[in-house]
Amino acid sequence: MRIPRPLSDLSQRELIKKLDKVFSEYIRQRDKGICFTCGKQQAWKLTDNGHYIRRGVMLFRFNEKNCHCQCKRCNSWMEGEKVIYRQNLVKLYGEGEVDMMERESHKTYKWHKCDLIWQLQAYSQKVKDLDILQSEK
Repeated sequence: MRIPRPLSDLSQRELIKKLDKVFSEYIRQRDKGICFTCGKQQAWKLTDNGHYIRRGVMLFRFNEKNCHCQCKRCNSWMEGEKVIYRQNLVKLYGEGEVDMMERESHKTYKWHKCDLIWQLQAYSQKVKDLDILQSEK
């Protein structure tokens, strides 16, 4: 049996990879497998974590307002359905918030390891909480 390394021993790249997985699971469970752009519902494990502002923009990579469940058709084949995605973001958060996200998306941001560790722990707990809620139903 392999003993997992402490989070503090992981590289920034390894932490981002782990956080991507946990954050994606959280978003897809939070949204109950309902596609943000077309409304199709399916098992959350069959869906993607869609990003309005692309994943490469680190400031918004793990931002809950930027990320929503999307079916594979909308997220991959339809390249995220950005027009519909934006319309739905405006309905949910308001034009000002979406405009701010778009303006801020041009800024360079680099995650610090301690922030990644904190985020990883926080979202791991959120996933556990959602798992508990699902098992109680």
